[in-house]
Amino acid sequence: MKPRPSSYEALPWVLTPEEVAPLLNVGMCTVYELLRSNQLKHARIGVQYRILKQDVLAFMDQGSQAAKAV
Repeated sequence: MKPRPSSYEALPWVLTPEEVAPLLNVGMCTVYELLRSNQLKHARIGVQYRILKQDVLAFMDQGSQAAKAV
C-alpha cells in the first residue's frame, strides 16, 4: 500500500479505488459500493475504475456539508 500523500495537491489527477480508500478512511468494499451506487463519480475502463481527484474532493466536501447540517 502506498503512503498517504501529505497534501491534496500532491495527489495524482486520476486515482484508483485502492488510492481512494485511505483518503476516505474506508475499506475497499465501501469504495466499490460507492462506485456501484454512483455516489462517487467515476469512469470505468474495461473492468477497472478510475476516479478523478476533483470528484473525490467533491464527495468529501458533500459529506462535510451534510455533517454540518445535522
